[in-house]
Amino acid sequence: RGRLFDPRCVDALLRGRAQLDEICQEFSTASPRPGQVG
Repeated sequence: RGRLFDPRCVDALLRGRAQLDEICQEFSTASPRPGQVG
């Protein structure tokens, strides 16, 4: 149960999440879609 919050696991998740946000931002600025904010 405590394994889920393994620092390395959390770090990887956060990094993956940050990368995803970056990609999404780049994509949305490259081809903005009406009605989608954020």
